[in-house]
Amino acid sequence: MQHSAAFDPVMVGHGATHVGLNSTQSFTPPRLTHRRKSRHQKKPWGAIWLGVLFVSAVFFCGVSYWIFTSPQTPQTPPATRMADGHPVINDATLRMQAQKEVRRRLKFPDNADFHMFSQTVFYEGNGMWLIKGKVDAKNALGLTLTQRYECEFRYAGPPAPDVRSSFANRNSLELTLVLLGDDVLFLDSN
Repeated sequence: MQHSAAFDPVMVGHGATHVGLNSTQSFTPPRLTHRRKSRHQKKPWGAIWLGVLFVSAVFFCGVSYWIFTSPQTPQTPPATRMADGHPVINDATLRMQAQKEVRRRLKFPDNADFHMFSQTVFYEGNGMWLIKGKVDAKNALGLTLTQRYECEFRYAGPPAPDVRSSFANRNSLELTLVLLGDDVLFLDSN
């Protein structure tokens, strides 16, 4: 059987040479096509950060242009009158007045703690406001109880159309009713 020189398997030492090589040819591994990365080779982080900075600057400029060139909507002034002609009074003013009136009628007013988020203000019409809420207060025995309260105010100020400030209206409120729990603490006879 005849073999060509290129495909002659020859036994050398404990094993055979590679197929396709005879004893006179040596085997060289194929060259690697990719280069090994050096541990000291720098990565392009500077270019990446420069790109991020550029994109951020373009975005910021675009948003600023959009904000400053968009048509401005005119601000409507707050209402100064209710539908029935009485002036609008700030809810915070009414809540403070109600707390002041309830405190004045408690046995231990210094220990009163009003539940801020339980207070609600209702406009009943004809210049009448009702404020409802809860208060933690000591009773005559010194026990702290949570009680509901209601205060009703009537606007008794001038009907002039130029009344605008809610703080000016605070002195124009008349107390008509104070309820604490089921007890009527004050009732206006008018």
